[in-house]
Amino acid sequence: MASFVYHSGKEKIMDGTFVFESHTIKAVLLDSGHTPDQAGHDEYADISADEVSASGTGYTAGGVTLSNLTISRVGAIVTLDADDYVFASLTSSAAFRYVALYDDSVAGDPLICLLDPESLQTPDGNAVVLRWNANGLVTLTDA
Repeated sequence: MASFVYHSGKEKIMDGTFVFESHTIKAVLLDSGHTPDQAGHDEYADISADEVSASGTGYTAGGVTLSNLTISRVGAIVTLDADDYVFASLTSSAAFRYVALYDDSVAGDPLICLLDPESLQTPDGNAVVLRWNANGLVTLTDA
């Protein structure tokens, strides 16, 4: 499975629902039992059952708030980016397979995108960094 923007997320990008620089955008960790559904998942409630456990794991239910979201353009490429996020200490009970982003400022907590590190990430109790791709969180370009 590759990273993707949810179909409903594409619509909300285009209709102006997401105001990235002023809304609260959260990243939620999803376990290995999660089955991504680009077309069928629309909001946080659709994926919340697959969120990693927050009980004693160093993770907070509902995800973490991203900071310093920026939109930039170079030629035909428009990029959404944010600061990397550091979990001070995640335990192995917070092993995650996917990271989903959603807008916590909009009713229903609509999903934006699913990021796929391409393997199960198993923390060991030390700091874990969600290091975003050098190309940003979401990139829009010509086809």
